[in-house]
Amino acid sequence: MSRYFIFSFLLFVFPVFASEDPACLTMAAKEFGVDQSVFSAMYRAEEKGVSIVRNYNWFGPMKLAEPAIIVASKHIQASSSQIKTDPCQNFRAAAWWLMGPSGGATDKDIWNAVDKYYYGNNSRVAPSRRFFLLSVKNIYSMNSTSVQFD
Repeated sequence: MSRYFIFSFLLFVFPVFASEDPACLTMAAKEFGVDQSVFSAMYRAEEKGVSIVRNYNWFGPMKLAEPAIIVASKHIQASSSQIKTDPCQNFRAAAWWLMGPSGGATDKDIWNAVDKYYYGNNSRVAPSRRFFLLSVKNIYSMNSTSVQFD
């Protein structure tokens, strides 16, 4: 195995595990019943900036779009402005969206909800082109310890 490969691998993996998740990410995951490892992987994918075409302005660490923010604000008792500017409220809105409109609370497969979180019900995007979903799954598999809440 070449040194270049090992170095490249470490550059890719180390940022995923280098720091702990923000405390409010953990609290939002717990509040809305999201598996923390899945939510953390979503945050890491957003942090890495996986590139897809985006048609809206995106806000906060979870890169929420304005239409999602407007809907979420009515359900989490936070204003649209707070969700845009306060990372903790942004995590809460994202966790609510994942477990609510994306179906995470009712679908037995959380990956279906993650897919809907990023792509909605858009069946025009081929599974092999769903870069955010693939990135989240990849990050999750590197840190496969699943956290369950009591």
